[in-house]
Amino acid sequence: MSVDKKRLMKHLHRYLIALTVVLAVLKLTLWHSLSWWWVFAPIYAPIVFTVTLLLFAVIAAMIAGKNTPDEPMDMEIE
Repeated sequence: MSVDKKRLMKHLHRYLIALTVVLAVLKLTLWHSLSWWWVFAPIYAPIVFTVTLLLFAVIAAMIAGKNTPDEPMDMEIE
């Protein structure tokens, strides 16, 4: 991973943690109706998104694998 990508990921993690802290403070002080699911969404949402994409990729690969023949076709060139 290049230095720019590492720095970007570092800043993204800091942003998500800061957003979670801000939402937790709002939940505990002013915004009592806010669900805890939304408070912690900045932490678990990227994980859920990544897992969902991986599952779709695996399913697509399985479907694509079923459409290809198991044995190569014997084609004679005349």
